[in-house]
Amino acid sequence: MKNVFTRCAILLAVFFINYGLQAQLATWNFDGEVTAPSSSAMDVVADPAVFSRGLGTPSFPAGNSSTDSYSTNNWSTDAAFDDTKFLQISLSADECNLLEIRGFDFDERRSGTG
Repeated sequence: MKNVFTRCAILLAVFFINYGLQAQLATWNFDGEVTAPSSSAMDVVADPAVFSRGLGTPSFPAGNSSTDSYSTNNWSTDAAFDDTKFLQISLSADECNLLEIRGFDFDERRSGTG
């Protein structure tokens, strides 16, 4: 009986340790003109980034520490929101898994020309 209790306690500890950890779910770095994610966590499906047609064809500049970037010249510089110009990323969990997003980091830099 003691052996069974010990095994149950160990399984519960492993369960809480595994599911209490936080992890980066996916990364898109656009290195080498690739829109596919550069990494994703186990049990997470990350789709390639999609640039809306309103942005035109993106370029992927190199040099000046910008090898992990993309560029388009058609972003609006107006204060009004333009729903025809966007970058879309998507994540989903594998079957029988739950995906909980608690934060989102996005680094951007833009010029006055859009």
